[in-house]
Amino acid sequence: MYQSLDNLKIDFTFYAITITEESAKLLTEYAKKNIIPISINDIEQQFPELIEIKKTRIGVNYIFTLSPYYPLYILQRFTNIPHICSLDADQYFFSSPEPIFNLLNLHSVLITPHRFSTIQIAEGFEVNGKYNVSFQVFKNDIIGNACLGLWRNQCSEWCEDKAIEGKFADQKYLESWESKFPHQIKIIDHIGLGLAPWNIQHYLITQKQNTVYVNSYQLILFHYQGLRILENSIIKSGLNIYGARDTRTIRTKIYTPIVIALMQRGNKQDKIKRGIHSTKLEPAYYQYKNGTLNALTLQYKFQQINLHFQSLLKKIKRV
Repeated sequence: MYQSLDNLKIDFTFYAITITEESAKLLTEYAKKNIIPISINDIEQQFPELIEIKKTRIGVNYIFTLSPYYPLYILQRFTNIPHICSLDADQYFFSSPEPIFNLLNLHSVLITPHRFSTIQIAEGFEVNGKYNVSFQVFKNDIIGNACLGLWRNQCSEWCEDKAIEGKFADQKYLESWESKFPHQIKIIDHIGLGLAPWNIQHYLITQKQNTVYVNSYQLILFHYQGLRILENSIIKSGLNIYGARDTRTIRTKIYTPIVIALMQRGNKQDKIKRGIHSTKLEPAYYQYKNGTLNALTLQYKFQQINLHFQSLLKKIKRV
């Protein structure tokens, strides 16, 4: 994500929260002037309640709890910055986000909708929230800080990776902000930001002179939820999870840049594979070779199914 922003030649400061010693070491080795590493230990010292919360919330529940604390810490430590944007790392910028930040001329907080279809909503997708905690901006003013304070109180009280009683992790709380801060919360309506596997099928994705468009909007930021890099340079896109169809433009203009960036930065696949989760066979598989993503053939998929059954047979024979 950092490299995609840097490629745009725009002025920005990248505050990176390091949860582990390994991530802190990697950022130190990267050594960029506009990257400021921040240790989770510093945030926990600034907000002592986190020490107690950490004892009862492990794994992803604690990570979700931290969402409002990151931007709060940065605004309190670097008091001269005009605004802070907190965002997920599994994203890639394709064009300048300046049109989004210009919305701060009239608003104090910007949030990103999932943009679920009416069918998806009927199927219960919004149980996890109307909005996606992947890109939100808080102006360093009274409303921006008050909103972060509210989010902090909400997440410290309850934050778990499950939907219950109208709540879900750190995400469902965003739905309460509009009533608390009327006219100051702006729902981002630029469909070029917040494009993701769960909504990409709603739009026409085209390319004109190396620029990717979402309908008539220029693509700004794509969220690669579900993307996995497997062994032998096999890429699992995650599109199929939401029934999205692969197209040549999506593969070559949206997925290829992030895969190349990951391959070049990782250099060794074992570094990348540390984040791999168990996978299931699905149509949206690519193979990376010489800077190109190619859709895998049905022959490959059937080979994988055959290998799976052979493995099962061996286990049965052992029994």
